Amino acid sequence: MTEPLGEGHALNDALKSTQELISEYNDNLEVTDYPKQSEADRNIALEKELSQLNKINDTLDSVLESIIVTNANIERIITSSEQSNKLIETWAKILSQNKHTFELLEDDSWQGSSRDIDTWNSKLMELTDLQKKQKEIQERLGREKDQELKQEQQAQAKKRERQEMLQRRLYGRRSTIRKQ
Repeated sequence: MTEPLGEGHALNDALKSTQELISEYNDNLEVTDYPKQSEADRNIALEKELSQLNKINDTLDSVLESIIVTNANIERIITSSEQSNKLIETWAKILSQNKHTFELLEDDSWQGSSRDIDTWNSKLMELTDLQKKQKEIQERLGREKDQELKQEQQAQAKKRERQEMLQRRLYGRRSTIRKQ
């Protein structure tokens, strides 16, 4: 069996002592018939077995305690790792801001934050003007489309009237009476 933990670790020690106790228990088990033994011998054998079982229970309790401690240590490592990641992210943000600030200070064309604000405000006004123009164009296109639709409907209505007039001329009043 390989030892995943170092020598002298509580969990390894508990496992070794459990294995030793189980081996000792198995060695001491005798295939004897208890009814043939005397009552005193039988009681001594049972007490010895009880003592060995108590040792095994104690060892298993220490193994359980070691597992609980190990679990707590693992949770502490996870928490520390998460906190370290947060610190690394914060440090990366600080370095990024530092680089940006350095680049601004080294840039000869940069004229300060107030100039940047003025530039952004002028671009915002340009954007607002473009949005107004776009809205006006969309409204004009909508009106033109409505007007084209009305003209098309009027043209279709005139076409229908002409066809009806031609039918009346060709067929006379009879065709209109038959339709009723």
